[in-house]
Amino acid sequence: MSSGNTVKIHPDPEEHRGAGTGVDYAEGIKLTDPRRMAVYFAKCGTVGVKDYQHRVPREWIDAYLVCVECGRDYSEDHDECPDCGSFEAEVIEVGSGGRFWGYRGLRPVLAVRQVTPDDGIRAGRVLRRWYRAKGHIKQVRRERVDPATGRITHRTTTVRKRLFAGNRGFVTVNDDPAMASQLARYLMRK
Repeated sequence: MSSGNTVKIHPDPEEHRGAGTGVDYAEGIKLTDPRRMAVYFAKCGTVGVKDYQHRVPREWIDAYLVCVECGRDYSEDHDECPDCGSFEAEVIEVGSGGRFWGYRGLRPVLAVRQVTPDDGIRAGRVLRRWYRAKGHIKQVRRERVDPATGRITHRTTTVRKRLFAGNRGFVTVNDDPAMASQLARYLMRK
């Protein structure tokens, strides 16, 4: 059983530092744009592609069993309690993989407002026009079929990015209160 924290030191600290574990403050300054940070965290949180990072290797965590019947703790290697022979036990884990997410100087803000379906459609149209005016584009590959031979070729084309297709979506901006205020002013006009 382990009751304390064990600090493992790399055998060659200089090699460890050379592996890219240093902090580059110049790179960190790029993360002062709230919109870029929101997009990054929204992608990570909604898709779930980084869930594998939350599965800590078994070797990093010490675990032992506590018998439900008599309360004795014993090693995971045993199938039953050495004292009373009970198979019922609770797993106790000691240690962790560290902190997965952190934030500095950010606090969550949520404001919910009920709108009529007509106002929702109008807001979606305004935001779609606002996004289209920004002129964001992306590269896509398209198939072309030669009608005479049936041969398929590909070409890269540039298309506009779309927002709020079917009046569904979200917007990330640097100044949320200002955007919300301007949108509310527009919706108040009838």
